[in-house]
Amino acid sequence: ASIRMAPLTGVLQWHLGPSGPIDAYIGAGAAYVLLANVQNLSDVGHVGVNQINFKDDVGLALNAGVGFNFSKSIGITGDVKYVPVKSSATAVFATGPNQSQKIKMNPVIASAGLTFHF
Repeated sequence: ASIRMAPLTGVLQWHLGPSGPIDAYIGAGAAYVLLANVQNLSDVGHVGVNQINFKDDVGLALNAGVGFNFSKSIGITGDVKYVPVKSSATAVFATGPNQSQKIKMNPVIASAGLTFHF
């Protein structure tokens, strides 16, 4: 089964060459990760589980990237975030007691975009 998550991050970045044609940076900050519950029985197999509930998590966000500036106002940027997540998952069974388990996920989130400086 796949788990849908939405990480909300806020990081402070240190730019090595903010005015140059190549701008590498590193950063660190905080993340609030929203984890969607799995409610479709076919997503978890046919093991008598009605749904799996996840607890949202707050934690660390690490960040690095590089920007390539074509002019003073336009460039492209590649960015990577590492957001280690510790949460708990509770399986809700059709019959019998619910069971909880601690889980760890270590997603790496890569993105690219167009940059406008003003």
